[in-house]
This record gives sequence, structure tokens and C-alpha cells, in this order.
Amino acid sequence: MDVNNLKDNAIKYNHPGGSVAIFIKNEGTQIALTVSDTGIGTPRSTKAASLSASTV
Repeated sequence: MDVNNLKDNAIKYNHPGGSVAIFIKNEGTQIALTVSDTGIGTPRSTKAASLSASTV
């Protein structure tokens, strides 16, 4: 899953007047990317599958 897809889904499935926040943190030789929103959410089972597939 790429960053644009995360951003687009956070906006698409958000509530009217909701918010989206994207945080990037340097963690040594890696970065941590967090996308947070006030939308409808994603079931845990889907999150686990998405994260497993995108880990490099």
C-alpha cells in the first residue's frame, strides 16, 4: 500500500468536516509513517493484512 493510497482513503472515507493527519518520524535508518483520520475506520483483520503486504 503506498502513501497516496493511505492519504486518499483517509480523505475518501472520512466524515464531512473530519480531519486527516500524516506524521513522518525519522527512526535511525528507517522512517515511521502514521496516517490518522476521523473516518469510519478499518477492521483489524484488514489492517493486519495490509501492513503485512506492505512491509519491505
